[in-house]
Amino acid sequence: SIGPAYALGADALAYVLAGLAMASIGASFSSTPAVPKKSEPGIARDIREGLSFLWQSPLLRALTGVGFVNSLTQGAVTALLVVYATERLGISTSSPMIGAVWTAVSVGGVVGAVLLPRLPAQWPVGAITVGALTIAPVVLFVVATTSNTAAAITALTVYSGCATVTILNGIGARQRLTPDRLQGRVNTTARMVAWGGSPVGALIAGAIAGRWDIGTAYLVACSFALVGALFAWVSALRTDPCPHR
Repeated sequence: SIGPAYALGADALAYVLAGLAMASIGASFSSTPAVPKKSEPGIARDIREGLSFLWQSPLLRALTGVGFVNSLTQGAVTALLVVYATERLGISTSSPMIGAVWTAVSVGGVVGAVLLPRLPAQWPVGAITVGALTIAPVVLFVVATTSNTAAAITALTVYSGCATVTILNGIGARQRLTPDRLQGRVNTTARMVAWGGSPVGALIAGAIAGRWDIGTAYLVACSFALVGALFAWVSALRTDPCPHR
């Protein structure tokens, strides 16, 4: 074991490297000049403009909605991951296998991020999101009901990949469909709405685990994912013709 200080130091170094990589990009992302603002500045105005644009687009509106549910589910799952590993899988808190459970989530996220750009270019944004959201409750049900460590790690890896594909697919669609002058407002507002589900999911799952048990809490997380999948199937995502790149 390398110890917690070195692990946190490596995490901090990764942020520094990411910042340096971003700083090395010399070209502008926009080919058109920004339109000067005509109204008075203000955070409330920016949020209203971002929400207005999101609401007017059925695709972006649906992506933001499923993003909230996806975040709700992720918050519930990750908040109790150590508790799940110890109580359901029987892993000691001092065992390196705790790290393996977290690594499974990280690996799934990386695989999802690498896989998304390699999907056929003609596949619609909506179809990809619907597919990822449909798989998520299935593998989360496995997580909630199994006590086998290998099965749990495999299911968590797949779930994390699905959640990451959902997130990145939504971000990419927003960036392509949003005018340059609204990029900051729309993406910030959408992320505020979508990621707002994470602390709510963590709070709900923690309360349920305290009142009942970790299995029940994860079954509730699975039900969140199922709601997201059902919403995706009846929303504009199912009939969206927009290619994902």
